[in-house]
Amino acid sequence: MAAYQLFVESLQVRFLHIQRYSLDAHWRIRDRILNHSVVWYVDKGSLRLTLNGSPYTCGEGELCLLPDQSVLNGSPLTGEVRLISLNFDAEILFLNRRGWAQAFQLPVIYKSAAADFNLLLNEMLHQSASADPLSSLLLQSQMLRMLHLLLQPGAYENTELPARGWDSRVHTVIHHLLSRPHLTPKVSELAEWVQLSESHLRKLFIRETGQAPLQFMHRLKVEQAKKLLLQSSKPIAEIAGEVGITDPNYFSRLFKLETGIAPQSYRKQYAETVFI
Repeated sequence: MAAYQLFVESLQVRFLHIQRYSLDAHWRIRDRILNHSVVWYVDKGSLRLTLNGSPYTCGEGELCLLPDQSVLNGSPLTGEVRLISLNFDAEILFLNRRGWAQAFQLPVIYKSAAADFNLLLNEMLHQSASADPLSSLLLQSQMLRMLHLLLQPGAYENTELPARGWDSRVHTVIHHLLSRPHLTPKVSELAEWVQLSESHLRKLFIRETGQAPLQFMHRLKVEQAKKLLLQSSKPIAEIAGEVGITDPNYFSRLFKLETGIAPQSYRKQYAETVFI
């Protein structure tokens, strides 16, 4: 639960665009690399999709989640397809814009909770057409509601997980690190946990997260430290120890390297409370 919670707390989401489309039998999309994450909700008809080489069918009343950087191919299976398309950016801060959907092990096709998805997407369509200058705030809040729905386990019961998720050994290492924040293992020890050589583990980490294991571990510890800085008044040295770094000076240098400010300045800037 602690590991999952840190993923959620480090997730940043930004609404971009929503629109309804009507596609005829000649519509095709070929080898499109997605620059943003996309949700398609099919109102009518069905689609044949290939995402990163794996085939899927998205039918009427179903939702497709297409993460950014995926390679997409698609064509209609019916004479007409009507869908709602929602574009957004999402990232888990310490994952370096890689694999937020894979980190949560989300499916590509959602077959459940159709009514909830449909209602929310239609609310967003209506709001996007509003002339209200504050509509962007409402759309951002609705985008967060959409992520809440996508992350609910009940939304994808009886649904296959994507064929190409993170390598299970990378998942294992990450969850070891998340569940043992007080430790700072060597890369050789991480490799031993999953019975790999250091070089092989490094290649897997770079492929899946865009970072080498040591860089990933440093960013993860800074994210864990941010939470402790904001939720407690513990001394910096104590917080450093809780995230597995015994030298407070080294911790402060690492924190400033990742965030641009010192730990004490971060606490003062983001955790300061005004009492009335």
